[in-house]
Amino acid sequence: MNKETKEDDGMVEVKVPFMGFYGTYAEDALCLFGDNDRYGASPALIDKMNEFDAVSDISECKELVSKTYVENFFLNLNAELKKEGLPPIIPFEYSGVVSPREYNFETDRVFVKVPRKIMVDYWKHILGDTMLRLELAKYLEEEFKSRDGFMSFYDHLVVDWEAKDPNKFDTNEMGAILMVLMRAFFTEEWEDFAVTEGCDWCKERVSWGEKADKIRDEIYEMQVEENR
Repeated sequence: MNKETKEDDGMVEVKVPFMGFYGTYAEDALCLFGDNDRYGASPALIDKMNEFDAVSDISECKELVSKTYVENFFLNLNAELKKEGLPPIIPFEYSGVVSPREYNFETDRVFVKVPRKIMVDYWKHILGDTMLRLELAKYLEEEFKSRDGFMSFYDHLVVDWEAKDPNKFDTNEMGAILMVLMRAFFTEEWEDFAVTEGCDWCKERVSWGEKADKIRDEIYEMQVEENR
């Protein structure tokens, strides 16, 4: 995935609103054994959990959690759009998650492919709807206005975006459309829910690496013994 959009049979790649996995609520989604598992556990079991954490590979879990998040995102977004009498954004196809080498200035980005025509139609709808246009103005101001320590590559005024051809929007510009819809129709707590919903299901169905998987199975056996 890169900044330029990718097309295939009318589909365009879009960045999905996502908090990232570092220093956020979503970080817990990548932790198989958390504080609750450690509470009341024997020192030997806690040491084994720490050993698991030291060798586990979170990449497969991160991929499945991201895919599940995208499914939850569009399931809920389309339900909210239906309430407003608006068409669903379908079909959608999970494209992948990209993580930075360092989290100093960037975070994880999740991408999806959706029909370009639907995105362009929603862009026109946002510009023509007073509430959504105001939400767009707020978002552009917050996200793209240059400030000390940050030089934006995008305009931050609606009038400047309005002059652009939406058919040529890149992944970030297309992503702004989804962000505006999310901010307008979702509750503030929704993103936390979407990340964790189905997360336990994901964590039980991925490999954490050959060595880590073996340690995981040993931990499960130790938990059974200690809970007898």
